[in-house]
Amino acid sequence: MRRHSPKRSRRRQMALFFVAALIGLVALDYYAFSYGAAISGWTLSTRTNGLWVRYTHYFGQKSDAEISALCERLKAEGIRDAYFHVRFIQADGSLKFRYLEQAQRLVMAVHRQAPRTRAIAWVYVGNARGEGAVVLSDPTVRQKMVAEALWLCTECGFDGTRRQCPSTMAGRMRLSPTCRLDSASEAIKTMSSSTRRS
Repeated sequence: MRRHSPKRSRRRQMALFFVAALIGLVALDYYAFSYGAAISGWTLSTRTNGLWVRYTHYFGQKSDAEISALCERLKAEGIRDAYFHVRFIQADGSLKFRYLEQAQRLVMAVHRQAPRTRAIAWVYVGNARGEGAVVLSDPTVRQKMVAEALWLCTECGFDGTRRQCPSTMAGRMRLSPTCRLDSASEAIKTMSSSTRRS
């Protein structure tokens, strides 16, 4: 009778253990996840969702029917904040594109047809690596940005603004990468407090 060495027996036990563990994992995967099952419908919405909307709406390139369809979607999907891209800030702090009548038409439609949704203007604040060369350390640039935020809220009717600032710029000014303004009065508070040097 041939005897196996203890080293060989240990290898055999390890191989059997590995095969058993692999079979167990495959069985667990098969029973734990329902492959081929139909995907259920929407999950319960807490009505705190957000939606980024392309600049073509602010530019007035959408018809009344398209804006109404967007408003229906905002209501159906429980979108609380619709972020309308208004493009970017120029080096002097002013908006590159100002479409007052188009913005008013858009915001009035959202307020009328999707009253639970806030219309937020989304503004890109670029640096040399992006579009534009905004220098946040310049107080005149910051003042112009405040004036533009107020224009978007008070004249165009947006419920607030949100500025997307590249993190390299924001870090130099000790700002968060995205600076949100929930109202025109908040715009003044946020900009004035963020411009203080520490």
